[in-house]
Amino acid sequence: MRRALLIVPLVLLLLIGGGLGWAYTAAPGFIASSAQDWVAANLRNKRLAIGKVDLDPFELKVTLDDVAIADTRAPGRPIAGAQRLVIDAALGSIWARYPRLDAVTVTAPFADAELRKDGSLNLAELVPPDDGTPTPEVWIGDLRVTDGRLAFTDARRAAPVTRRLTPITFDLKDFATRSNDGGGFRFDATSDAGEALHWQGTLGMAPVASRGDFRIGALQLAHVARLAGDLLPVALTVMVS
Repeated sequence: MRRALLIVPLVLLLLIGGGLGWAYTAAPGFIASSAQDWVAANLRNKRLAIGKVDLDPFELKVTLDDVAIADTRAPGRPIAGAQRLVIDAALGSIWARYPRLDAVTVTAPFADAELRKDGSLNLAELVPPDDGTPTPEVWIGDLRVTDGRLAFTDARRAAPVTRRLTPITFDLKDFATRSNDGGGFRFDATSDAGEALHWQGTLGMAPVASRGDFRIGALQLAHVARLAGDLLPVALTVMVS
């Protein structure tokens, strides 16, 4: 993980030392191939596709379009990705020797989660194995997600059930991976049944912890019962009087 994140300050250093010509021609290919090589080496049976990489050396900004991760056994069915990922790096990344990002904007991200018949979750395969190294140090001033989509399928049932959350918005301020001071965040999502989810508070990573308020509006018990099925120890019913 550390090697992948060091790409950001390395690219910035090459921009200054190697000239703008390299930035416009070679850097986009270097960024794409480095990311794809990391996925191939660290995520078993996964491949990363990137439609386009643009680099603005004056703004220290990298834009990746049509990003998707799929299983090599089903390359035509990506399980996660985004329409656009914009990384706005801070100049301080060069001498800090770790990524300091003023802003990260993710547009139209998606994830298709599946709980398989054996109880395993496909998205868990997108987490690299723990090699014992410390958590990489990263600072993000503003992380913003817009127009996200999450689909969850429970394939353990005789008749698989799928629920969706869309659109999803998320905003996180002043986030650091090695800080126990939580960055402020806000999460909003709407289910396909019209249920509204709202979560606002702080998020820290050392250790992982969150504080805040979580609210659900227009909860449909019938949909919860259909998704959970016999996993619930009680039956959910709605009575109207």
